[in-house]
Amino acid sequence: MIFAFIFSVSAWPCKVAHADSTYPPLNIYDTSYPNACSPSKQLELWKAISGKVKDEALARRALHALLCGPRTGPERVFLASLFPLKLREKIEGTGQEPSSEIVRRSDELIDRTATAGEAWGASVTVTHDRIELSYHPDEVCVRGFTLSYRRAKWVIDEIGSACD
Repeated sequence: MIFAFIFSVSAWPCKVAHADSTYPPLNIYDTSYPNACSPSKQLELWKAISGKVKDEALARRALHALLCGPRTGPERVFLASLFPLKLREKIEGTGQEPSSEIVRRSDELIDRTATAGEAWGASVTVTHDRIELSYHPDEVCVRGFTLSYRRAKWVIDEIGSACD
């Protein structure tokens, strides 16, 4: 049986989520990481930014689109609006020197950044005009992005990944 939870407009931008069981956790060794799209994790993320950021409704919509939304249709247009023409990408890997470069917005970059539900253990660090989010896309990597509030909208300033 699938249960649906409907959050208020202030807590969820007119979206419906399914029960936590629809979004299984990721188990890495002895640690279980909840899916970023589970209602409990979404509520945790919303509480972490509640009252701490500018244009909270837009921030929530951006986080939901990047973590849980589809990469198609109207959501795709919104996702593209979050990416400036150029942004910084940082990459680290075991045995490699960390690299940092300026990359151009592309369909591939949007697809790689928007997880479409493939994110676990998401956590945020928040200031009034910045949201830094990190998550596990799989058992061996950690990815993240930084959203900044500029010109009355949230945009991605930086993306990054580190893998074993």
